[in-house]
Amino acid sequence: MFQTTPITWLQDFSTPALTIVMQALSYIGYPTFYIVFILILFFCIDYKKGWEILHLTLFGALLTFLLKDFFSYPRPFYLDGSVQLLDPFLLKSKFPLIQEFEQQSFFALIPENILDEFRKLKDPKYGFPSGHTSLSLCFWGFLYISYKDNRIIKLLSLFMIIGVPFSRVYLGVHFIGDIIGGYILGLVTLFIFKQKIVKWIFLFRPPLLNFSMIYLFLFPFATLFILSTTDIFISCYFLGINTLLFTMKDFNVIEKLESGPYRNRIILFFSVLILFFSIRLLLKNFLIIIDLNENILATIIRHILTPFLGISIPILTLKKLIKIK
Repeated sequence: MFQTTPITWLQDFSTPALTIVMQALSYIGYPTFYIVFILILFFCIDYKKGWEILHLTLFGALLTFLLKDFFSYPRPFYLDGSVQLLDPFLLKSKFPLIQEFEQQSFFALIPENILDEFRKLKDPKYGFPSGHTSLSLCFWGFLYISYKDNRIIKLLSLFMIIGVPFSRVYLGVHFIGDIIGGYILGLVTLFIFKQKIVKWIFLFRPPLLNFSMIYLFLFPFATLFILSTTDIFISCYFLGINTLLFTMKDFNVIEKLESGPYRNRIILFFSVLILFFSIRLLLKNFLIIIDLNENILATIIRHILTPFLGISIPILTLKKLIKIK
């Protein structure tokens, strides 16, 4: 499961056009796509489903990053120089080549001496389990279950559940073992979420003294002390969204919009989209200007404020403009 031979064999069939297709499929597994898609679902189609899939994606991402840090397994391009790194996002950085290991049986793990050498690196990119795979199964699996009567959504969901993980192997960023681990994690996460979590918390503004508080606040807060500094934005987004849930008394404006003109939902979606990414960029640059971009507390506050302000301000503004009472 942790051999590079299947990857290099697959890359023997690579062409520029096929690589572009695989990179496009892989991009669907990155945060920007999920943010845009969830905002469309939330504000333009079904806010309840949007709220659920937002939490499922954040929950799945948290579990994935926690397991990545726990196992600390390398990606293929750390171990074999013949593996082509074709992911354009990872290509922005340079990765040292760890000593090549002798590939053993399919079920053999990576030797401990190589893992020890890899774990000495500064800010390595961990591979197991595959986050693209686990989140694809969570995200598209949720849509498959939620819209099982829609044949187009079902076929698209199945294609993405298979296609996105396949692209990660082709691009040289994951072993087959990473993909299998991602599938298992995604399946378990989706099952837990649909069977338990969605029944615990999905009432807007649930009581403060409620078991859901463990999931909504204590769990993401605890992960701030566990995740690496590059991954804590997931925990912060979770906290920012849930803080919005408990502080915004007029959140039902979304529900009222569903019975009104469709243009209002379109206006709100683009307002949130523009403001969300603008706030994220402005807060990031502001910390750079005041020389606090490396400060962990300032980084946490920035990531919490981004979803909180990016969603609440357009909702309150639109409520006033269209005079929803």
